[in-house]
Amino acid sequence: MCAHGPVVSLTGFVPEPEVGRLTAAARSNGWGLLVVDPAEDDRVPTLIRMPKWVKVVDPLFQFLGISPGYNELDASAAVLVFFTIFYAMIVGDAGYGALFLIATAVAWGFLRRKPAARMPLRLMAILSIATIVWGALSGNWFGISTPGLHCLTDPATKDGNVQAFCFMLAIAQLTLGRLWRAFKIGKLREGLGHVGWALILWGNFFLTLDLLVWPGYFPKWVMFSFYGLGLLLVVCCAVDWRDPAGIFQFPFDLIGSFTDVLSYIRLFAVGMAGYYIASSFNGMGRQLIELSPWIIPAAVLVLLAGHLINLALCMMSVLVHGVRLNTLEFSNHIGLQWTGFHFRPFKNTES
Repeated sequence: MCAHGPVVSLTGFVPEPEVGRLTAAARSNGWGLLVVDPAEDDRVPTLIRMPKWVKVVDPLFQFLGISPGYNELDASAAVLVFFTIFYAMIVGDAGYGALFLIATAVAWGFLRRKPAARMPLRLMAILSIATIVWGALSGNWFGISTPGLHCLTDPATKDGNVQAFCFMLAIAQLTLGRLWRAFKIGKLREGLGHVGWALILWGNFFLTLDLLVWPGYFPKWVMFSFYGLGLLLVVCCAVDWRDPAGIFQFPFDLIGSFTDVLSYIRLFAVGMAGYYIASSFNGMGRQLIELSPWIIPAAVLVLLAGHLINLALCMMSVLVHGVRLNTLEFSNHIGLQWTGFHFRPFKNTES
């Protein structure tokens, strides 16, 4: 706010749908009003309007301190869906999910009258239920193997099936990012370039399955077909042959697209590590109990300490791995740099 003697001026941003209300208020109060569109170099805040079911992911964005830029896509719905699945797979234990759900219900009882707590608690409830579902399907309750979905519990095939599911999540999310970007860009040539990158991702998907999950299972012509058509579209529509830096970067982008798909294997690795940590502490407690019934309290302490440590590691893994897959791999393919900041009227942004 700037003072000019008896005149005071206020400069800032207003959402376009609210310009009518501001104009009406200026007329009724006798204010002078000048409304102009933001310039190309203006740092414009973002005000995101989303459905109620999507808005539940907003506490995650606030915690991370990120927001899409003014000219970027809003991928909140996709982030919510995939982050929920990633969270469930990383924690991977139905017992832990049940504990989180109980804690969320207790917190709701104490904080239900505080509006600021509603969205975080709803998000935590969704994540907890998803964890219970995945843990029950994979037969994991507090590090104890139980019956579940056969393809996720059969010792002979479960590892390969979970790895394949990780790569299916990879191709689903990354392809969504490329096709969404192609649809929104509004330019045929650039859009075809992103379609080409999506086809290359599918080639990477089949290559990854052939190398790591089911060697020799897929016919090579399927993979080479995706690679061939994808490379043709990318070379013709996505590479700027007048830019030496872009030409030099192109081979590294190809390698990066493969590592992006491969990166989703972390969901399997971290989930398996959490299971074996819990199982190891269960074994330690069992051994203490077998030594003597007099040291049952010590065994209980070992179990509690072990599972608490595992819970802490799970939460760290969610922040490191679950968030990364959305804010790095997926964001790179959908074109999100998270350069925005929230629209908060009358907030002092200067220290």
